[in-house]
Amino acid sequence: MKCDLKGYEVELQLLYRHFESSLHLFRHQSALKPSSDLSLAKDLGDFALFLAHITPFYPEKIVNFP
Repeated sequence: MKCDLKGYEVELQLLYRHFESSLHLFRHQSALKPSSDLSLAKDLGDFALFLAHITPFYPEKIVNFP
């Protein structure tokens, strides 16, 4: 993705929407029962790490990512 910024914009948007959905799901599951699914937490952490590495290359596409 870092080598072909324009070529991966659509995939990045899909991944970011998937991250937001996973985060939303994680928050709701955590509110219902504190011992939420660990695999969801790991996936969410993997997404966050990936997006953290990609955000500097797509600052206008991932504006709301901290």
